[in-house]
Amino acid sequence: MEKFLYERLKNKNPKINVWFAFPAPESLGMSSLGYLSIFKQIDLMEDVFVERIFSDTKITAANPENLSVIGFSNSFEIDILTILKMLSKYNIPPLSKDRSEDCPLIFGGGPVLTANPIPFEEFYDFISIGDAKVTFDNIFKVLVEKKDESREAKLQALSEIEG
Repeated sequence: MEKFLYERLKNKNPKINVWFAFPAPESLGMSSLGYLSIFKQIDLMEDVFVERIFSDTKITAANPENLSVIGFSNSFEIDILTILKMLSKYNIPPLSKDRSEDCPLIFGGGPVLTANPIPFEEFYDFISIGDAKVTFDNIFKVLVEKKDESREAKLQALSEIEG
């Protein structure tokens, strides 16, 4: 049984389902303190169900069809290859322009994207630049508020958030 080092919210009332993805095996992802601290931040949001997934995840609690968003942590440039494999594994088009209304929004963050997001922009619907501890509260507030709106409306609202 997994042990959490913080008090998880009980009786949550999630309005959106999220996968927070690390593009490496679970054994490596679970040693990333940055990834885990951001997971905790999302996990403590009343309106959000979040699940960690990794490149070797076989079973998920949330169905890909029921996801609102998948967020990827990018620590290294080479991570994009694993991210593309993970998207393919769940039948999600690799390029943002090819995703339909039925697809979850795909976003990325982390040191690689903060340093230089341009080479990766076609793969993501949006990119979080800078400190996630600052931007994620606003990002997820928008995602919850706009959950029943179009991809375009969500992306427009997200584009107004600094970072």
